[in-house]
Amino acid sequence: MNQLSLRFAIRLSLIAIVAIAGCLGERGSVTAPTPPGKPVEVQIDFNGHGQNKQFHIDWSPNLTAFSCLERLQVDGKLKVTSRGTGNQTMLTSIDGLENLWAAGDNWIYYVNDHLGDRSSTVSELQPGDRVVWRFGKYAPK
Repeated sequence: MNQLSLRFAIRLSLIAIVAIAGCLGERGSVTAPTPPGKPVEVQIDFNGHGQNKQFHIDWSPNLTAFSCLERLQVDGKLKVTSRGTGNQTMLTSIDGLENLWAAGDNWIYYVNDHLGDRSSTVSELQPGDRVVWRFGKYAPK
């Protein structure tokens, strides 16, 4: 092998090593992209205070009941307000319909017909889940 061929082979090997290293995770394993899952269905039930809405959102890892609303807001499909940060975030209104707090109805979420049992910001969804945000009374079973 002449010197030019040897240099070419070395460069090609280095490029291959860099390309493979770019695909390795922290533990040295190859990371594959998460395959797309079945979309998540999101329903907004205004309970007679407005036109109900239904959406489908592409599922992705770490998608939560609250981040669905954030995505819909970014897409211009809803107007959402909240207060607090992180897992202390509380939804305060959807499309102008505000929580009445202790005086009455509030926004409550359900996943697959089960009342949310933790902050909507940490309630991670699975492909095909159905999230309903309903304006009404909190009524745990």
